[in-house]
Amino acid sequence: ALPKSPVRRLLKTCIGAVLCQLMPTRVRELYAGEVGARLNAIDRVLIAALVSRHEREGTLDKLAGLQRWLWEGQQAVDFHAQAESRFQSWWLDGASRIVQPIQMQLQIQAGRIHTLCEIGCGSGLVLDDLRQKLPEISNFVGLDLSAAQTERNRVRFSAPSIRFEAGDASAWIPANAAAGWLYFTNAGVLEYFSESQLKALFSAIVNQKQPAMFALVEPIAHDYDLKAEHRSRPFSSERTFSHHYIHLLTVCGWTVQWNSELRVETSRHLMVVATAS
Repeated sequence: ALPKSPVRRLLKTCIGAVLCQLMPTRVRELYAGEVGARLNAIDRVLIAALVSRHEREGTLDKLAGLQRWLWEGQQAVDFHAQAESRFQSWWLDGASRIVQPIQMQLQIQAGRIHTLCEIGCGSGLVLDDLRQKLPEISNFVGLDLSAAQTERNRVRFSAPSIRFEAGDASAWIPANAAAGWLYFTNAGVLEYFSESQLKALFSAIVNQKQPAMFALVEPIAHDYDLKAEHRSRPFSSERTFSHHYIHLLTVCGWTVQWNSELRVETSRHLMVVATAS
């Protein structure tokens, strides 16, 4: 929403601030994620002003409705279709090295973990690959905000051990998950959670669903200092959150068993495997 040029940014946010005063109904709709199929030019100016304001106030989590809209509608289906070309380069040639430490922890758990739930499963390709690589797991659940993408995945993947559900992880997991689950995220899912939302999810699993595992491959800012920083902070053009996943899991009662970093081209990702038992 915010141009890189300081002059253009100032101009756009100033115009947006005026329009926010003139169009309170549309602003309320944007907050709620009631956007429609596409953003128009006026919407983009309004959003620029809202992002600028909430970034200054440290309240970017109030724009969660917009982030949800981004991954619920047709634009999410289009994105996942385009992203399939990265399956080899991103997952098979890079992030899939998290599979080995997952396998090690599954062996230590000795049958106590039986279901894998991928939060934000997108096209389902990674989940299906995990199904083939993790014989210790008997059930696989792909959870995604997009109902349309969920229906596509149900048609595409017919293995009896895999199923797909549409829902928000913050509500769906406490209501539907059980003890013995492994939760997995890949390539940027938890970055859309605020710090408080992420703590609530981690704590809910620890308090209600043990034994459990959590494995993640999530982006963090290039300048985020894992030794000196603990607080989450906005980063990237989408103003999502760079979280210290090791710290957050630990304070919520998880035991971090393995962690590493993955750097692909210009991106930096933190990889973590944790257990709660």
